[in-house]
Amino acid sequence: MNFKKIASLQKWLVALALLLATFSRGGVPTTEPRPPIEVRFSPKGDCTKYIIACLDSATNSIFVQQFVLTSKPIIAALVSSRKKGVTVRCVLDARAAKGSSVLLVLRSGNVPVLLDAAHSIAHNKVIIIDSGLVLCGSFNASNAAEFDNAENLLTIRDAVIVQRFLGNFLLHEHHSK
Repeated sequence: MNFKKIASLQKWLVALALLLATFSRGGVPTTEPRPPIEVRFSPKGDCTKYIIACLDSATNSIFVQQFVLTSKPIIAALVSSRKKGVTVRCVLDARAAKGSSVLLVLRSGNVPVLLDAAHSIAHNKVIIIDSGLVLCGSFNASNAAEFDNAENLLTIRDAVIVQRFLGNFLLHEHHSK
């Protein structure tokens, strides 16, 4: 089978899956304003802009676990959220954050930052917002992730899954320094 036939078959299968999903809901497209899971891709997928919009919408809490956190707009949004009274806490990979000005910027904005050195790599890329939304995936909070790398960003709005991510954040926060 050649690549054109495979691509054509994949498109047909996706269309069939969408059609079946519509019929499984009684033939009526969902009126739910946002699906429980969304996905975005980079490069140039506006993931950074979306993350900032989510951070700006926070009213209570933002918990961040990042391997790499170098995106100045995301860092600024975290500090801005903290200034608005939102609880913001970060756990970063100790080696990736070593010698980084990010720590100084966040801490000067009253954002507590702990470093996770308990693992070879603290490779999580998770943001939990208001205990109701999780942003996760391969997307590092960096310019390279936005403009150069092939990355993905999942948005999850499921109470059970969000609580599992929150439990994992607290576990890593507990052993970080």
